Amino acid sequence: MSTSKSLLAYAQLQTVLDRAIESANGVRVKQESSGKARNFVQRCYTFRALDRQRNSKLYDPSDPNHGTSPYDVLVIRQVENEVFITKGEEFEVEEL
Repeated sequence: MSTSKSLLAYAQLQTVLDRAIESANGVRVKQESSGKARNFVQRCYTFRALDRQRNSKLYDPSDPNHGTSPYDVLVIRQVENEVFITKGEEFEVEEL
């Protein structure tokens, strides 16, 4: 079964992603199985891609919002039957 191409099909998922953006530490979503968690992650990726496509049409190419999504800052990870959604990971970079 393919995923929906309508942003309206992702309204509940968008609410979860909005909570992750607003949260200092992100959110955890528990699913019944690792398969359902994997499906949830895939839906997150699809929603984000559709949001980018919509913003490509809404915003002029010179606008920084063109082709991007506010959800691009989120890192979505699956661990067994749980999905962790956090803002971009911090890490230290050092010149060699």
